[in-house]
Amino acid sequence: TLAEGTLLVIATVFVVGTVTLVGSGIQGTSLTLPFASSIEQAFGREDKAVSAQSRVSQWRAAPDVFRERPLAGSGLGTTYQFYDPGPKEFVRSNLTHNIGLDLLIRTGAIGLALFGLALLTSLWAGIRAWRSVPDPVLAAIGLACAAIIAGLVAKGMVESLFEKYRLVALMGLLVGVGLAALSRDLVQRSAKTEGGDGARA
Repeated sequence: TLAEGTLLVIATVFVVGTVTLVGSGIQGTSLTLPFASSIEQAFGREDKAVSAQSRVSQWRAAPDVFRERPLAGSGLGTTYQFYDPGPKEFVRSNLTHNIGLDLLIRTGAIGLALFGLALLTSLWAGIRAWRSVPDPVLAAIGLACAAIIAGLVAKGMVESLFEKYRLVALMGLLVGVGLAALSRDLVQRSAKTEGGDGARA
């Protein structure tokens, strides 16, 4: 349940914090967070900073293209120009490394709205399956599908998800499985209701 998940997160933070404080006190060293060096190495390197700045440049240049055709977009072949701090030159690209901006440029506000509607419907189906389906297996499948879809969309906010066909195929598969988990329960309930009505008749 939601309460159990919250308690699990609180307990994990408490255990990690206690171990860190006690270990720092015993060793007499300054307090350092767990995995701090690994995180710093992964995100603080110079090449990572240049890559991040390149994405920021893309996100600043992309809205100018969107404003040209805001409703229906400019299509799949649309390119734009931005300054890439890596090679230190202007580069022309058709990707923004952001799923929202990609949709705005290619399909406009209408396409983004339809994608958002489909995404929210899929997440709602997974969460509803988790909360309402009595079969624990189907409930777990629905929740897992919703969580992975949310993770893929979060990944798509900093990476061009649509160009990676394996991830797009996985996303479509998860949408189908999540909806199937909920649909199977609805079909079973409907069959039971109709059977009960027939018996009473």
